Amino acid sequence: MNFNLNTFKKKPHFIKAWKNTIKFLKLMVKTPYAIEILGGEPTLHPDIENIISEAVKDKYCIQVDLITNLAKPYDFYKKLDVKENSKLTIEASHTLNIVEINIFKKL
Repeated sequence: MNFNLNTFKKKPHFIKAWKNTIKFLKLMVKTPYAIEILGGEPTLHPDIENIISEAVKDKYCIQVDLITNLAKPYDFYKKLDVKENSKLTIEASHTLNIVEINIFKKL
């Protein structure tokens, strides 16, 4: 499911929906796994820092990928770079807009 700021304004119960997913993974998955946090812009989720924090705590979780278009300021990402989040990787994703596509066509 993709979330954006309007999702949380219209359906505030979605803010905590991630907790059931993390709980399920911790209870049911007993082999190494990785998590990708993506879709829309995951850093817009009001609980994104808690989601990452809880995900990396699971001993079977070997990696958490935050795939973002870097919508937040640098300081936001810098504060995620702590020892407790050693399983976290931040991957920049960028979709070309029509202006950029036209520039590539000229090259």
